[in-house]
Amino acid sequence: MEADFFRCLLPALAQALTGARCRKIAFPAPGLFSLGLSGAAAPQAPGAPAARYLHGRTGPGRFLLFVSDHKPAYPAEPPAAAMWLRKRLADRRILGVLGDWPTRCLAMALSPGEGRFFVIDAKSGLRLADTLPDGFGLAPDWPECDAVRRDPDIWQTHPQVTPRLRQAVAGLPADQARAFFEAVRRGDPEGFFVVRPGRAASAASPD
Repeated sequence: MEADFFRCLLPALAQALTGARCRKIAFPAPGLFSLGLSGAAAPQAPGAPAARYLHGRTGPGRFLLFVSDHKPAYPAEPPAAAMWLRKRLADRRILGVLGDWPTRCLAMALSPGEGRFFVIDAKSGLRLADTLPDGFGLAPDWPECDAVRRDPDIWQTHPQVTPRLRQAVAGLPADQARAFFEAVRRGDPEGFFVVRPGRAASAASPD
């Protein structure tokens, strides 16, 4: 999941998760997690069912995060990490959802218990935390469009300018690139697409 898509996904997750109560968390497969929910709202997409689970994938590889009413198969013997989190998350209410979209990190503020936040980090995985890093959730600094076009390593200082975004900007004529990059800076995308090798791009939506 690109940072730009995650940026637009955050409001939908906040709408669906705020006020819900955590139930059982499980790890259906390596790198995957599934958090049961009760009292969650339905996503805003027309006809979408209420969110009964928050599913995700963290660590090396593709970052995934979405709500669903589908329960995956849980392993018969839950790993120690699942048991540890179950004891600390079960029956706690989600009071709010915060996100640091350039780093693809989500933090759910929880009702009183061990750890004020349940953090889902695209790179480092799941954790409970009492505080969030300085600057978490603040608007990032943006480079100039010309710098993005010139520097293939711009993501190291501006993580929101992912390699794929930079390639898209660099591949457009200068005027179009500036208009496109300005729309991204504003958080005003015309749409999102999933691109697979050898296949036509298909539309995707944060809702």
